Amino acid sequence: MKKILQATVPLTSRIAPALGAILILVGLLASSKVHMAQVSTSSPTITTNKSDYAPGETVVMSGSGWIPGQPVALHLEESDNDLPWDSSATPDAAGNFSISEFVIQAHDIGVVFTLTATQGGVVVTTQFTDVVGAGIALNGDPGGFEIEGNVVATAGGGHTDWIANGVGTTGLLTNPGGVPIDSTVTFRSLDAYTSNDDIFAGSHTINDNPNTYTWKTGSAGNKSDLNNVYVHISKDSSGHRWVTASADRLSNNGTAFVDFELTQAGLTQITDVGCSSAPCGHFETNPAGAVLGDPLFATGGRTPNDLLVTAQYNSGGAVASIIVYQWKLVSGTYKCATTYSKNQFVEMSLDATALITAAVDPCSGIQVHDVFVRTKTSTTATSVLDDFVTPSALSFNVGFTVSLTQSPVSCFGGSNGSVTATVNGGTPPYSV
Repeated sequence: MKKILQATVPLTSRIAPALGAILILVGLLASSKVHMAQVSTSSPTITTNKSDYAPGETVVMSGSGWIPGQPVALHLEESDNDLPWDSSATPDAAGNFSISEFVIQAHDIGVVFTLTATQGGVVVTTQFTDVVGAGIALNGDPGGFEIEGNVVATAGGGHTDWIANGVGTTGLLTNPGGVPIDSTVTFRSLDAYTSNDDIFAGSHTINDNPNTYTWKTGSAGNKSDLNNVYVHISKDSSGHRWVTASADRLSNNGTAFVDFELTQAGLTQITDVGCSSAPCGHFETNPAGAVLGDPLFATGGRTPNDLLVTAQYNSGGAVASIIVYQWKLVSGTYKCATTYSKNQFVEMSLDATALITAAVDPCSGIQVHDVFVRTKTSTTATSVLDDFVTPSALSFNVGFTVSLTQSPVSCFGGSNGSVTATVNGGTPPYSV
């Protein structure tokens, strides 16, 4: 059964947590969880003692920076449209409070909770979740795609995975060989590891314009050293477009994360001459965005509504989290602020159409042209990017998109020209 996660997050980031309904399953070699990282504003603040809870646990809500002695209204909404919870707390002389009244229920599995604290005209919001575990993503593949944190389908399960396992199962890659059976919808990238690896050069972060990224030949850190990356595009019976992706790293000893960025602009890895640690070079977007006047320069080298799916690995544990971000303008600037977290192999399946419909606009969509997979070494938003896999060029539409093809008139003054509109998504009939 599908689980829809809903999230509403303050607009405080450059790669901002996406709003609305998303459908995600995530699998690890160990047990699996999905949760949205909590986000809080500067001052005053509202936080919870955990970002993810299990049924039966009590949520400790804490506030700081509030006006002492004046009640703070607490309002909690659930993504499954359950009845909201309301309470209040009175800050002490230091402007702090703590309240432990809300208990997670058994029926809350898969729910995203949005907690709002209000005092006068001040409103602060944060989020926490219950657990969504591994399972079967009903992404349109035969039997649904098996999200269990491995590459081989369960024997007799009747599902799809990267590698088939006997009668009744479906594989997307050949065995042996690991070659995509249908290269138009399934992509596998192999990245060198331990040595002679193309890695980021310099101190690049997730916020940087991708046209400023440089690369060199060297060795990535073990905990962020990529080797195998798989991406698969599918469509379910309702016409929703799904993105299923997996990646591994050399070692699970330490905290790191893997980014799957879906970009509307093309992104090309360029080899330069004369740079250090050759082969080496830079990246270029298409349309360009490197200098003032380029089409993408004003938006930080990316296209508004680009999507970033971050799989977070936390050292020593069995928990990974998945957060979906949307590239958007916030307070006049495109910038990012968030937190991260584990294991060695992660796979996820995302209903991208549901995400775009809720996060952007039911009448909007994006045309994805590249998937850029990379790793980062720590949990800070300003941490340096480490390893990457050469961007995978692909093309698919998510949500409602319209493309135009024109045929010019045969001669000056003629009337035989035409414009053909190709529509994806939405609900026909369409009107112009």
